[in-house]
Amino acid sequence: MSADPVDPSRQEHPCSSAGVPAKARTLITEEGRVTRYSTGEVEVFDLAEDPLEMKNLAGRPEGRERREHLSDRLAHAMLEYSDLARLRGASAA
Repeated sequence: MSADPVDPSRQEHPCSSAGVPAKARTLITEEGRVTRYSTGEVEVFDLAEDPLEMKNLAGRPEGRERREHLSDRLAHAMLEYSDLARLRGASAA
């Protein structure tokens, strides 16, 4: 995380861009957590094995199936709640 130039005690999330906070959608299940950011970044954690969320499985071969499964469940939840703009990656006006 990088420091905010105005307030160095405040940290910028690595998924934000040029100081603009990233929008995110998260699904937490018994299988784990998946978060999709508006920047395109994805986080996937196995909460049973990694409850402190220290090992992001999103880009790891061993996390591929979990990422696909949780991403599908997140997409279905977004459709259920009519969150189509976020699903398609469209930016909010």
